[in-house]
Amino acid sequence: MDMRSWRGVWSMAVLVLLCATRAEAGEARRYVFGSGVDPSGPYQVIAEAKGFFAKHGVHVTVKKFSSATAAFRALQAGEIDAAVPGTLTPVSALAQGASNFRIVGSTRLTQNKFSAAVVDKTISKPQDLVGKKVAMAQGSPSSHLWFENYARYHKLDGVQRIWLQPQEQLIAFSKGEVDAIFIWRPWYTKALEVRPGSRILAYDADIGHVNDTPITFSTKLMEDRESAKAILRALIDADEFLAANRKEGAEIIGKAFNISAAETLEILDTVGLKVQLSDATFKDLCDNTRFLRETGKLQSAPNWKQAVVPDLLREEAPARVNYTKFIECQ
Repeated sequence: MDMRSWRGVWSMAVLVLLCATRAEAGEARRYVFGSGVDPSGPYQVIAEAKGFFAKHGVHVTVKKFSSATAAFRALQAGEIDAAVPGTLTPVSALAQGASNFRIVGSTRLTQNKFSAAVVDKTISKPQDLVGKKVAMAQGSPSSHLWFENYARYHKLDGVQRIWLQPQEQLIAFSKGEVDAIFIWRPWYTKALEVRPGSRILAYDADIGHVNDTPITFSTKLMEDRESAKAILRALIDADEFLAANRKEGAEIIGKAFNISAAETLEILDTVGLKVQLSDATFKDLCDNTRFLRETGKLQSAPNWKQAVVPDLLREEAPARVNYTKFIECQ
């Protein structure tokens, strides 16, 4: 074989090797981000729609689940790579010894009328709930925690808890089968429509209730540090985009979750959103840990040094990591 032929063979071998390497790299950088159908946890769908994941060199598909809790369970099962659930879900998993995910940030700073208690006209004060049937969303730690914090705040005992899906809550409430529901928007506004004389007894802000939404990554994703950072950077881009383009952002979110843009804007008005890791994040993690302890569901104290990883966010956006002391629950 002459020199020219050898060069041709060598060039072809190098090309095949490069293509194989790129294919492997491409496969290694493909991820699935689980999402509930909740406008108050919107950054992943904005990042996908606006191409922010691709901008940072990762191929991410957003997969929608019936709830953020279901998305997190899929993460624990190894079916997806990232999720943004309510705080109680990952804290419960940590309390049971789970170690296959990490908390790398959170997205919710405040709540102001995101959650509410809608009651029958016979109930005028918190103590009137004693002996009554109160519905909470089945499978939703957010709804459960909202009620339990309210009951703890007002020292309520003897309330019968009923677990129903949001649609089932509306039916039961309309028929008088339950006396109150503790749920988030837009369901509580719908509850006011289905039962004449019903009213809002309380909002989350009345007792300072905030249920954060931790950003959770699988440990498998965390092994590829650059991809993990790229996904986090895309969420930050989505945060900045929504802050500067609220109307377009609401249209993207509404389309993704099959909710009108107007209704999405109303929901967004009830929450303060920001990708960050703050004292508020840690307070919420500790509040959820306390809740599990008080309800007898805390099997072991979470290993926070292992579970919470601030370095990724600090490297990408140091100003967004603004806690004064690393988490330490009493």
